Amino acid sequence: KNHIAEDEYDQLREFLRSNKISALFIRHSPILNNSIFWPKSALELNRITYITKLYKYKSFSERLLDLKQKVRWSVNHSIKKGYKVKLYKRPDKKLIKDFYDIYLLRMKSKETNPFYFFNYEIIESHFFNLEEKCDLVSAFDSKGNLVAGALILLDKFDTVHYHLSACNQIAMKDQVIEHLLVKSFDEYANLGYKFFRLGGGSDVFEKDGLSRFKKKFSDTTDSFFISKIICDEELYESYRREVSIKHPNIFLNSDAKI
Repeated sequence: KNHIAEDEYDQLREFLRSNKISALFIRHSPILNNSIFWPKSALELNRITYITKLYKYKSFSERLLDLKQKVRWSVNHSIKKGYKVKLYKRPDKKLIKDFYDIYLLRMKSKETNPFYFFNYEIIESHFFNLEEKCDLVSAFDSKGNLVAGALILLDKFDTVHYHLSACNQIAMKDQVIEHLLVKSFDEYANLGYKFFRLGGGSDVFEKDGLSRFKKKFSDTTDSFFISKIICDEELYESYRREVSIKHPNIFLNSDAKI
């Protein structure tokens, strides 16, 4: 038996409560579709994730002709500006460091809380620990300077995962990320991959800019569910009162005491 019944779910909550666990947060995988094993009452749709099916073309020019008009215009604009995109299976440390510097500047320009920054060692470790399962797709300007990059993860089946990207302000205005993505589709399709998972946006209703951007490239979607299980409401609320909660309806990692 794979599915968790409502009474079993209640037993789980009671077991956790008896072990002084006040709450449990689960991020279900849209790839494994493991949310189907949980009662509907325990699920919350968090966001839509976007997927592009990969097809081989005779040439990159032929691929461009098959794009949506706005995307094709963006890629052609980037090409006319002299930008070039290249896939690196084993990037050297200098290229990784250059990419990280762009990532760091981008995060700071968005005024992102430093709590959410990846440090350089984490980025570098992706390439050396995952080896052939982690690539860096890089974009260069006409002078050969790195202006954008995307850290790509590859699974053992037929799927490519868009993990992390960054672009400087000038290149972003020149539509380089669009160019980088479409070139990535071309490269990985030619390598035999069938799907390119772009991930989701930041709004379940797909109203945010990131959702709209990814949706431009997507021809199918998945649903990303979470479970927020309050096992002991009194204990949970007491923890919330101990720290300064910025958002009244959510309890973030940064709110936790370690």
